[in-house]
Amino acid sequence: MAEARADEPENVAEVAKTDSTVVEEELDVDLEALAKDFAALFRVDTTTKTKEMEKIIQDMLARLDEYYHSLERMRAESSNAFKSQIPGLLEKCDELKRVFDMIDQLERFLCVVKETVDQVEAKVQGAEKDLLVNPVKKFMKKIPPFLSRKKPFVPAKPKVERKWNAPSIFSCDEYFGKRKDGSSA
Repeated sequence: MAEARADEPENVAEVAKTDSTVVEEELDVDLEALAKDFAALFRVDTTTKTKEMEKIIQDMLARLDEYYHSLERMRAESSNAFKSQIPGLLEKCDELKRVFDMIDQLERFLCVVKETVDQVEAKVQGAEKDLLVNPVKKFMKKIPPFLSRKKPFVPAKPKVERKWNAPSIFSCDEYFGKRKDGSSA
């Protein structure tokens, strides 16, 4: 048994050597598995993300192309509308100039009418003053005096005949012309 004991340390050393080799082999296997796991973590599958990004980019390019074509269509339509509308607008401007000229003539005519009416009014007021026309006095003369004494009869003053000069009155034909049918406007 002594001999077996002598073998034991050798077995223990061999066992220790065998155990350490097994541990090292297991450690190598574990390290390889761990490295594979870490590699799997850091490995990124870009094919799906790339496909998604390409799809988004293609969609945006399609929308941008539609927008560009819409702008081009609007630009073409607006230039065509502008070219077709310009002559009509110029014609309307010429018509408006004629209307503005007619309005200016009408304003001048109204000023002349106002001046003539003012002159006639002044003449009428002067004539009323000369003839002593006063509605209150006329009314009072018509009411018989109830409480007053009779005044002695005074002969009426002889009326002086005055000549009335009519103011010059405008003629519409000067401002509006004659109608096509020959009558005055």
